[in-house]
Amino acid sequence: MVTLVRAGLLVVVAALVVWPTTTAPLATPSSWAGPVLLLAVPVLALDAVDGAVARRTVTTTRGARLDMETDAAAVLVLAVAAAPFVGAWVLTAGLLRYAFGLAGALRPALRAPLPYSLARRVVAAVQGPALLVPVAALLVPGVPPVAGVLACAAALTALVWSFGRDVVRLEREGRRGTSRIATVRARS
Repeated sequence: MVTLVRAGLLVVVAALVVWPTTTAPLATPSSWAGPVLLLAVPVLALDAVDGAVARRTVTTTRGARLDMETDAAAVLVLAVAAAPFVGAWVLTAGLLRYAFGLAGALRPALRAPLPYSLARRVVAAVQGPALLVPVAALLVPGVPPVAGVLACAAALTALVWSFGRDVVRLEREGRRGTSRIATVRARS
């Protein structure tokens, strides 16, 4: 239920970010920055809540998948929100999860489950707040716009590192699994 509330709020955030640009191309990001920030903060905060609720209750694989996909969608939506302030390059953060999924469709080794990683969780957790910094810089006096660029660049660097590390690991394990199968077959 908590994840569904997050997803619902995220749909509203996405509408606030995308709708003004499609209906009034001259609408400025400052017209939607406040409501986006107001709704995105609970979306991010509820991510911690749904994790705590999941650990205390019975969690289904569907619920875990919904949480993961909601997290990925949140990063994409917030990257779209940050793009007018820092540049289109920030969309990479929102698209990496989907590119990884596509790569997994093409490379079976990338579909293997990954072991728990605190580093992966931390990198994922900082994406949303980092992507909100450029939006907040517009509204909060004293926060320089360069802070948003730096926050997004640091978060994207960490995300690329995390995905890269996982891809290398999965590819290595995939090769080892293939070579083990070939060794077993050769001995048979």
